[in-house]
Amino acid sequence: MDQINAMLLSMASEALAAGTIGLLASRQVSLLAAVAAILGTMLTHPFVWHGALQLYEIMNYWPAFAIVETFAIVCETLVYRLLADVSWPRAFGFSFAANWASILLGWTLLG
Repeated sequence: MDQINAMLLSMASEALAAGTIGLLASRQVSLLAAVAAILGTMLTHPFVWHGALQLYEIMNYWPAFAIVETFAIVCETLVYRLLADVSWPRAFGFSFAANWASILLGWTLLG
C-alpha cells in the first residue's frame, strides 16, 4: 500500500473510531473528535510513514513501531485537546483508541 492510500485509510478509520467514541459525550464532541482525527492524521502520518521506514533500517520492527506510534498518539492528543475541547485524559483516550483502530485495520488488510 502506498503512503497516500494508507493515510486516507487511517483518516477514515480514526475518524470513525473517534466519532463513535465521541457519541458517548454528545453529537458535538463526536463531530469535533472526528475532525480532530482527520486533521491529526494529516499532520502526523507523513512523519510516521517516513520515520518508520528510516527506523526499520536501524532497528527491529517493534521498537520502531513503538516510537512512531507513540509520536502519533502524543501529537494527536494535542489536536483532540484543542479541537474537540476535551480534557487531557479524554484527548489521550481518543488518540489512543483511534490510532489502535487504524493499526488493527492496517494489520488486518496487510496480514
